[in-house]
Amino acid sequence: MQAFTKRLKECWNSSGDFFEKSLSFIAVKDKRIVGIIFGSGRYKKYIPIDIEALREHRKKGIAKALTIAFVKHCMKCDLVPHWDCVESNKGSIHLAESAEFTKIKERPFYWFDI
Repeated sequence: MQAFTKRLKECWNSSGDFFEKSLSFIAVKDKRIVGIIFGSGRYKKYIPIDIEALREHRKKGIAKALTIAFVKHCMKCDLVPHWDCVESNKGSIHLAESAEFTKIKERPFYWFDI
């Protein structure tokens, strides 16, 4: 989860901004965080999603349960969750589809080494 903590810090200027403008849910097993979903930004009422489950806990329904809880909370708070991923991330696409997200746009992504 260290990579996730790094990602969270990259998205928000401070923990105060995060707690004021975002939301998150975690999955815990044996006192250890095994999955997390959080809003990685906020524009008006739109909130992009970042989600991660530890490799050894994937394909157990954790990410879907987190997604459902996140979306339900967004709906209750009049927020619009936004899912974005690259075409090669088949797991993310499958999860978004199983959580009934609707694809609204495709755009090209280009990868290159710097």
